[in-house]
Amino acid sequence: MKVTLSCSRIRKIARQMFRGHWAGAFLAVFICAVLVNGPGYIVYYLSGSRTASTIVELYTVFVTGPLTLGLSNYFLNVFRGTAELGMGSLTERGPYLLSGVALYVTEMILVIMWSFLLVVPGIIAAIRYSQAFYVLADEPDMNPFDCIRQSNRLMLGNKGKYLLLLLSYLPWLILASIPAGIVRSNLVGSAAVYDVAGLEALLSRLSAASMHPAVILLSVLTLFVQVYVMAGTVCFYDLANGSLVVEHGDVTYEGYIADSVDRYEITGFESKYKDQQEDRDETQGLH
Repeated sequence: MKVTLSCSRIRKIARQMFRGHWAGAFLAVFICAVLVNGPGYIVYYLSGSRTASTIVELYTVFVTGPLTLGLSNYFLNVFRGTAELGMGSLTERGPYLLSGVALYVTEMILVIMWSFLLVVPGIIAAIRYSQAFYVLADEPDMNPFDCIRQSNRLMLGNKGKYLLLLLSYLPWLILASIPAGIVRSNLVGSAAVYDVAGLEALLSRLSAASMHPAVILLSVLTLFVQVYVMAGTVCFYDLANGSLVVEHGDVTYEGYIADSVDRYEITGFESKYKDQQEDRDETQGLH
């Protein structure tokens, strides 16, 4: 289904649906970030080199897929209100975690192959495959290629809107990155680059500054933006697959999402939000 709802309206719906659940969503994202990046930091501080060992690289590949699947499942549960919420949502797809590994590796290989042509085809491929983990969370029996094909179908006519949605979060990402950037700049200091050796020295100092504990701690601020982004992309996914129906006034549009809405609803799911009207804006409600 073509998504014509404005980016600001998508973000507003996402904020409504996650009201009261932001802390839990941040904790889920934070736990996944620590599990993915933690070993790399440990190796750096133990060895003094940012070059990750083969074991760490393999670890990253094998945990990123299952954790992405777990996050997708968790955010879908929060948005739809279809299950008891909690950290258990990250692992309730336990038997299918290998599918997460397979999908992540398949998606990564395809994006890299498209990137060999030019950067732009690689970006377009990444956007086309962006819904694959949500598809797998909804249909855990699907194989990776079917998930990617379904994501391609969902993104037909929606790639531009999805890119605009991601870009709409850019100001928040820049704002969240400023504190870490200031500390990193102070750690690196001023430097003049006149030759290759000077460039290498500057890059080495930048790498070391990026691994400074203060920079890492301040970088956590960007995780808040990541939570906001995922809330919006979950909303986008349910709009694209037709689960989220938007109404304007008393008219329900079929196959069309109104730009200005008074009410919205999620169809096809038993949502606990149906009995929580007090948590909705006065101009919007669930039916």
